[in-house]
Amino acid sequence: MDYLLSRGASATATTRARESALQAAASNGHIFVVDVLLRAGADPGRGGGAGQTAEQLARNNGHEEVALLLAEWENQIEGQGQIAAESSTPSA
Repeated sequence: MDYLLSRGASATATTRARESALQAAASNGHIFVVDVLLRAGADPGRGGGAGQTAEQLARNNGHEEVALLLAEWENQIEGQGQIAAESSTPSA
């Protein structure tokens, strides 16, 4: 996976069914691939063709460790967005 990404493969590309590589890896329990894709910029909160996030797919398929990793990343992203929004709000 690292090799493909280093050669220009996109961490955010989707299939015709609008499923991302992250969603495919999560639904199949491939935690190493999920980790690599997250570090390469894949969006853990993006819903696929069926509207489910990678975390939901992992949970639905019994891959709790993968789901926890995705939840951690999603929480970090949400926290960063909240911090950025708070820092750009003028003080009264």
